[in-house]
Amino acid sequence: MKFKVLIWFILISVYLILLYNVSPYVNSGDSGELITVACTLGVAHSPGYPLYSLLGKIFCYLIPYGNYAYRMNVMNVLLSIFTLISFISFLFRLYNDNFRIIFGIGVFLSFLFSESYFRNTVQAEVFILNIFLANLLMIWSYKEIKKPSLKNWYFLSFLTGLSLGNHHTIVFFVPSLIFIFFINKINIKKIPLLFLFFILGFSIYSVLPLRAAKEPYFNWGNPRKLKNLYRVITRKDYGTFQLTVEKPLKYDFNNLSFQCYRFFKKVNNDLGIFLIILIFLSFIKLYFSCKILFFYLISGYLLSGIGFLILSNLPSSELYDGILERFYILPNFIGISTVIFAATYIDKKFLKIMFLMVLFSIIKNLTINFHRCNYRNYYLNYDYGLNIMKTLLKNSFLLMDGGDDTFYTLGYMQGVEKRRTDVKLHDRGGLVFKSIYGEDFRSLTKEEKEKRRIEIEKILVKKFPVFYSTFNKNILPETKLRYAGVVYVVETNFLPSYYKKSFFREIYSYRTIYDKYYDYRSKALVPIYLFMEATNEEDVYKKVKLLKLCYFLWKEVDWLKNNIKIELHNEAYKILNDGDIALAKDIYEFILRIDPNDTNALLNLGVIFEKLNQFDLAKTYYYKVIEMNPYNPTAYYNLGVIFWKESNWDKVIEYFNKVLKIQPDNQQIRNYIEYAIKKRKS
Repeated sequence: MKFKVLIWFILISVYLILLYNVSPYVNSGDSGELITVACTLGVAHSPGYPLYSLLGKIFCYLIPYGNYAYRMNVMNVLLSIFTLISFISFLFRLYNDNFRIIFGIGVFLSFLFSESYFRNTVQAEVFILNIFLANLLMIWSYKEIKKPSLKNWYFLSFLTGLSLGNHHTIVFFVPSLIFIFFINKINIKKIPLLFLFFILGFSIYSVLPLRAAKEPYFNWGNPRKLKNLYRVITRKDYGTFQLTVEKPLKYDFNNLSFQCYRFFKKVNNDLGIFLIILIFLSFIKLYFSCKILFFYLISGYLLSGIGFLILSNLPSSELYDGILERFYILPNFIGISTVIFAATYIDKKFLKIMFLMVLFSIIKNLTINFHRCNYRNYYLNYDYGLNIMKTLLKNSFLLMDGGDDTFYTLGYMQGVEKRRTDVKLHDRGGLVFKSIYGEDFRSLTKEEKEKRRIEIEKILVKKFPVFYSTFNKNILPETKLRYAGVVYVVETNFLPSYYKKSFFREIYSYRTIYDKYYDYRSKALVPIYLFMEATNEEDVYKKVKLLKLCYFLWKEVDWLKNNIKIELHNEAYKILNDGDIALAKDIYEFILRIDPNDTNALLNLGVIFEKLNQFDLAKTYYYKVIEMNPYNPTAYYNLGVIFWKESNWDKVIEYFNKVLKIQPDNQQIRNYIEYAIKKRKS
């Protein structure tokens, strides 16, 4: 009786901790989209996530309080609790004493309070449902290993198909299931029947064409036709295991080593060194105690962990580390499950030592991540969406050049909360919102798409106020964009006279932009206010100072660094032409602080020192450029010019010949070489 009271105390305590930290509204990333497609039964980005959407719709009605975003966030907390409950009930069947059960619960809690799992529990994301389903798969797989039965396979087949309707990473269990199937010598003639059970579960995807026919608010890929449905399910717009539309790194030994290092570094951050040691020892123990279980778990662990990182093969940056964080949850779960299974074969005395290591991991993770994963007062996206809506004129168009936070936060506000329904929201990729560029837009080439965009948008500008969410001020040729807070507006007769900088400072909410954030997506959203103000500052000295401030405050944000460099390059070029060498030099040196390998900054610093007659310094910068890019003709040419000034004709000929090798049709260089040869002879 006392033991059951302890179990209930643990469950209620965990629930209250998670509920306390739950986000009150839409979060960064896919949060707004997933909430919107659940509330409206729409189609999310590939592969559509029909199971999560259907469950979300049910929970939105079952949870009787809070806005719909909060209800969906609470759903994730409840899914996490359901996973813990099913896990504990399995422990009662797995172990024959209370201490081992407490040990098993402790191992699971160390995983539950890990940063990756904790953060995804307190906001709407598909990965917590993925663990709930993975847990059921693992429990039934264990039943099949210990007591083979065809009935187990009926359920496992159905559950695998159904789970793929939530997230494709569940496919990493399939090789393990096939292995068990043949090891247990199940009748091969039953495979067609088992396949039918799989199809029954996988048929959850039939929701997508049914809902697409109703033209819901979000309708990614419009999968009402079989061809489009196939593209959505197979993630054709990304690549099955690609996480972004950008190409992955080259597959070589160095990148393979980097992905392995990245995996273990993050697992160490999530679980800690003690649990990593326990997972490693548990795999060894299972190999000698239960080889079938060992191969089942090690296959899933390696494929969903290091294997997935190698397949996706993303570069090293905070952006990609932020994207990958959620994908460590499944291998971490398989790892801690290995410890729990191995505990059945471990002596109780040694298990007590292991329990101390687990207890330390729980305390460490809870202490650190209770703060890092606390979204209780998270209103960053709410304020961002509301600020944009305050900016937009009545019956205007907002054309978005990119950014999940912009797409999905505004989509939720308009599609679910019915705010600013007078405004037309469209993404310029023609994927997220209903496309205004024609049904054939996605099949066009890049050049054709841009031409179509310009044609359609120029027509819109003549009829409606048009706003752009972009950093490109030249996005629409032959038009002028005016600063409008966190967006731009096309300057036309539609604009009211009060549209000026002070207006946005007065109406915007800035309450959370200087808070400390620990997830990359939130970090990446925060700088937009100051950056937009900085890029539209007319005083060049103030502009440079604001851009520097942006960098120092948020230097880990990739998009910000790249755009600051672009802005500074543009300003430095104009300033250098105007003759302000000191300021131009300061800007180029700052660009090198952001990116030491920026060859344009190095070249221009060489030019500046050349103008100051500091030829040795100028040469140093040109040599650095050549070291980084041996095929840069400008660096060779500039070196040739300096040596020309020094009357070092041998060097002039040497460097101008190098230019000629890169640009064999450069007649002017040929003339210079001929002249230098004559000067050398004289």
